[in-house]
Amino acid sequence: MQSASTHCRQENEKGKTRKNLRSHVSRMEHQMDNLKAQPQLKPTSVRLQDNKISPLSGNPYFYCILTKSHFKPLYQVVLPSKLQQYLPSAMVPVELTFRNKSWKMYYYGDRGCKRFNMAWRHFVIDNKLKIGDGCVFELMESSPNILRFKVQVLNGDLPSDFISNIGESESSPIIID
Repeated sequence: MQSASTHCRQENEKGKTRKNLRSHVSRMEHQMDNLKAQPQLKPTSVRLQDNKISPLSGNPYFYCILTKSHFKPLYQVVLPSKLQQYLPSAMVPVELTFRNKSWKMYYYGDRGCKRFNMAWRHFVIDNKLKIGDGCVFELMESSPNILRFKVQVLNGDLPSDFISNIGESESSPIIID
């Protein structure tokens, strides 16, 4: 026969388990509601050929001109706020596709600065990117489990005079005539 204190302890544990389960279910329901509320991406079957630029499919995208912060030890790519409505607010695996190859990294959507992690450097190195090159990231899939971006790289070949000043300050913008 169980003592009263053992019975109370077991009931207390059952109560905690139920509370944890309800909390977990509530979070799952909230994530599902957020997923349903996200705009849907357009399916596409466009494949990039080697050095050709392909038209965007109509999915959300962002672009950046590569600066020192994309290359230095932080290797950061910060995603713009306009794209965040399509992205989960969690750390999620990312797959970048360019020239029929893929690179894996993580998206930090649960932080103040929503960005790719330092594994981005593998994409930079493998594709011999340099300061002044442009990248267009088109969101092809967004779920709580993975983000997939199709990337197009635009060769920037800027004169060396500009490269030393890119990204250093707002007082030294690049003006293109």
